[in-house]
Amino acid sequence: QQGTAFTVDILGEAAVSENEGLEYQRRYLELIEFLPRETASWPLRPGLEKSPLGLVPRVNVSVKASSLYSQIDMMAFDDSLALLKERLRPILRSAMAQGVFVNLDMEQNDYRELFLTLAEEIFLETGFSAYPHFGLVIQSYLKCAQEDLARVVHFAKKRQAPLTVRLVKGAYWDHEVALASQRGWPIPVYTEKNDTDANYERCTDRLLDAYPHVLAAFGSHNVRSLAYAMTATE
Repeated sequence: QQGTAFTVDILGEAAVSENEGLEYQRRYLELIEFLPRETASWPLRPGLEKSPLGLVPRVNVSVKASSLYSQIDMMAFDDSLALLKERLRPILRSAMAQGVFVNLDMEQNDYRELFLTLAEEIFLETGFSAYPHFGLVIQSYLKCAQEDLARVVHFAKKRQAPLTVRLVKGAYWDHEVALASQRGWPIPVYTEKNDTDANYERCTDRLLDAYPHVLAAFGSHNVRSLAYAMTATE
């Protein structure tokens, strides 16, 4: 009623059993079936729903891949990747059938390489590469964010339809700092907010330069960051 768009996420990472992982998959499928019926009668709002590439789906669902499979193990990278694809494919197929946008969330840095590979391989599959309403997240508090974004742009250009990137600051800062300190490893995130904000703006420029192969979505509580993105599009 207020003319605001939305994305829906089922909170919860790291399913601890296969029954729980399958239940998360079922709940995502339920959302994708239910929400389009609920929103079908809403009045058209061109400011939210129309873009140069066509209508934007009213229903936007964000998926945490770690909730779908309880046995993710970076030492069993290929097996973890294969099982995540198996759990994710029904969700993507249902989204295509219902005209729903699905966003693959990025989570803790330990899973970054796995989830980037998952996005690259599954969004390039024959059945999914032509659908224009899939996306993933890049976190600008990571020092490698620009390299990750360059990788996404590279494989997005191989698709038949654009891929959306949602640029955020990142929500696991305390976890990343504590874990790296425990392990005696370099801290993967910027430890000063100004550095994260500056990297967000650098990533904004790179993201906008990738249009129309990559569509930009900007998520931040920082007014300057959003103002910079809005100004950079002009």
